[in-house]
Amino acid sequence: MEEDKVQEVPAENIEFKEHFKERIEKNWERVICIYNSENLDSLCAAAVVKMRFHQAEMHNVKKDGDFFSMDGNIKLDNVDREKILFFVIFSISLIELQKMSEDGLTVWIDNKEPDIKKFAEDVKNIELGVNDLNLSNLIALTNPNAGCSEIAWEYLFPRASSSPMVSAIGSWESYRNEDKKDWEEIIVPIQYAMRVWNYNRLKMHEGSKVSEFVGVIEKSQSDYSYFMNMLFMGKNIIGYQVGLNFDKCKGAYETLFEGYAAIVVNSDRMSLEAFKSVYVEARHELMINYYFSGKDWTVSLYASKEMNLEAIAKKYEAVGNSRAMIFKTKLLPRELLGDFKEMPLPSDLVR
Repeated sequence: MEEDKVQEVPAENIEFKEHFKERIEKNWERVICIYNSENLDSLCAAAVVKMRFHQAEMHNVKKDGDFFSMDGNIKLDNVDREKILFFVIFSISLIELQKMSEDGLTVWIDNKEPDIKKFAEDVKNIELGVNDLNLSNLIALTNPNAGCSEIAWEYLFPRASSSPMVSAIGSWESYRNEDKKDWEEIIVPIQYAMRVWNYNRLKMHEGSKVSEFVGVIEKSQSDYSYFMNMLFMGKNIIGYQVGLNFDKCKGAYETLFEGYAAIVVNSDRMSLEAFKSVYVEARHELMINYYFSGKDWTVSLYASKEMNLEAIAKKYEAVGNSRAMIFKTKLLPRELLGDFKEMPLPSDLVR
């Protein structure tokens, strides 16, 4: 389907897209890739970039103090001016992207729907003359129905069949769980296996970790037994994780959040799968977890099916897609989510 294709902005100008790719090819030795290693999909996308550009310089937004300020903005004064091709795989403002594109070609990869819509609005304002940003050195690759790793693969390896590792990680990130068997037998186990893989390499040099991830992608593509071993490891981890998730959900309660029937858990490191012991499809429209970081409250929302959460995303400045989003707030949980309530059935079951 056309809407599932990677979207390129400016998407209408075919000549611009082809010319941009030619410019990328000419600068293959001068690449900087910026990503977030706490997000497995972003890390995987960085590995895909490394596969295509072996000499790429890797920068993790969560660790590299020389390259990023405390608020996450890029310290452009510290960028080697001979490195002129940027791949950016995390949420960032158009202003920051435009600053980077003044120094060289910039490719932004994102699958978060609010970010994509905001970018499109900003581009429209440029076309209307509301501001004078120059986008001639910037291209955005976006698709809310795919992971960033899949978007990167399609753009950089358009003629190659995707690695099963890239497909599994991208499917998790975009919550493509329509095929329940694939979701439970492949996508979820791979996610758990690779999270442990990533955790075991926390102290590894970032460039080395990305290079090692390249090896994982290549081996899973060429040696199916390697991929099956990762699946087996993931299933063993899930067996252990089920018990932990059950304990996390013991304090779960029900509430109404912005008109949606929700099951709520006060815990970090949750996921769609973690709510299995308390989620009831006929009763709950949303799953919500929250925790205090020491500075503010982080709130995550999950939906078992696609829903229009645009109003929530806009109100709370959340990032994500129609199946999952996250935001930070200073409001106390009781102010935001309320106390335990006797829950009405979701509206579609009342009719």
